[in-house]
Amino acid sequence: MYYNENFYDELSDLVADIDLDMLKVGDIITVEDCDLEPIGVLSSELLMEFLTDKWEDRQSENGDEWIKVEKILKEWIDFETITKELPKLWYPNGKEITFTYEQIMEASE
Repeated sequence: MYYNENFYDELSDLVADIDLDMLKVGDIITVEDCDLEPIGVLSSELLMEFLTDKWEDRQSENGDEWIKVEKILKEWIDFETITKELPKLWYPNGKEITFTYEQIMEASE
């Protein structure tokens, strides 16, 4: 979960970081839910964008060679496996989780 520019594995970790004396009965804390995702997704399109930018002065007038380059990349690189093996980090997914005062106090025990 993501709260106040920090990531937490458990509610108890979040509770350890907040000032419980500032909370009163009826208060809630809303956090963003997170998903564990690769740091990025490698694809032939992404690689082609990089290569055409990097080698823009190394192409013919019509640029037909890039079709062949992309075909080679797709044929010889297993982008799905590479992406699956990339390091994973927690990223907010747009969903919210709300904790009540009672849940927060219970997690602090």
